[in-house]
Amino acid sequence: MGVVFRAEDIWLGRAVAIKMIDAAYAGDEATAKYFQQEARALAQIRHENVVHVYSFGQHDNGPFYFAMEY
Repeated sequence: MGVVFRAEDIWLGRAVAIKMIDAAYAGDEATAKYFQQEARALAQIRHENVVHVYSFGQHDNGPFYFAMEY
């Protein structure tokens, strides 16, 4: 459903992981809804063994993404 990239947060100067909906599922409304729920659920968890979500959004009115701890 998703693909993860290593990226650089240029404003804060840190490595981040960016998860985006895979292009094969980009047009599926149910997948988009599930992806948003995943990001919200993950953002609520605070535990040393779970990555923190930094941001959530939509890339140029295309696929949704969320940035998280690398």
